[in-house]
Amino acid sequence: MSVDASPQYLVIFHGVSSGLNGANLGSDEQDLVTLVYLVLNVKENKIIGIHKYPVSPSVSDVNENLLSEEVTTEYGIKEADVAGAPPLASVIRQFDILAKDVLQGEDNFTLVADGQLQLRQCLYPG
Repeated sequence: MSVDASPQYLVIFHGVSSGLNGANLGSDEQDLVTLVYLVLNVKENKIIGIHKYPVSPSVSDVNENLLSEEVTTEYGIKEADVAGAPPLASVIRQFDILAKDVLQGEDNFTLVADGQLQLRQCLYPG
């Protein structure tokens, strides 16, 4: 894509961790349990998809509660939503397929997040 060209799509990304979220996201080093992204066709000013994927935490014990009270009350995510969910790598692969097939390549969209914590703490933890 040339410097002057604007992308056809914006992908608004939001991750929800099993612990603290918002301004405190990542401070407790909890795993991502939901990945949500909205795809907006900029040229047509039209939402073409909202995708919400549950994510299985990397360390999970079926006998313990994985989700904080904030996650269950504010985001409406239940233990059952993440219990049988695919791991983060699988969900990222699903996004990659969307980017290649639906969005017609990596150069045709811009990823938008609410600050660096969404990307650094959710997609690249550690």
